[in-house]
Amino acid sequence: MTTLTTRFTETFGVEHPIVQGGMQAVSRAELVAAVALGRGEPYADWPDAFWSEAERHRLSELALTARTQLADADLLLGRTDEAVAELELLAGSHPYREEVWARLVR
Repeated sequence: MTTLTTRFTETFGVEHPIVQGGMQAVSRAELVAAVALGRGEPYADWPDAFWSEAERHRLSELALTARTQLADADLLLGRTDEAVAELELLAGSHPYREEVWARLVR
C-alpha cells in the first residue's frame, strides 16, 4: 500500500490545475489516473495503527478532490453523463459537501 499511496500523492498531491486550454485531454487523463489510485479505503489493513487515522483522512480528502475535479473536467469536455453519475455518487456518500451539490445544480 505504501507504493500505491506514494503514487497517488505524487499524482495528485496538490491542487490540480483543472483543464487549461488545449491541455484538457491530458489533464483529464491525469485525473482519471489519480482517481483510479485513490479508490478504496486507505490503509484498511491497519485500522488501529496510531499513524493511520490522520493519513487515512488526508488521502480520503485528496481522493474526494480528485473525483470532484474529474467531474469538473468531464463537464467542461461535454461528458455530462459521466460527470452527473460521479457527482450523484459523491453527493450520496458525502451529503454535506456543498461543492458537490453546487456542481449538480449548475
